[in-house]
Amino acid sequence: MIRSWRRPQLSVVVVIHNMAREAPRTLYSLSTRYQRGVQAHDYEVIVVDSGSTPAFPANQLQDLAGQFRLLRVS
Repeated sequence: MIRSWRRPQLSVVVVIHNMAREAPRTLYSLSTRYQRGVQAHDYEVIVVDSGSTPAFPANQLQDLAGQFRLLRVS
């Protein structure tokens, strides 16, 4: 199946720093499993890790439904 790429209608930016407990909960609340009336292609979530120690694990985004991207800033 070929899917056509659509630009999301909304980009949500979440900045995290040393939030090992809070970040996964916050990001889940932005996933399409938690939100109502939206589809994965409607919006994207950009997670900016602002130098967390240890760094926020990218594999935590794989389990979330939706479009999530991780950017690391040191």
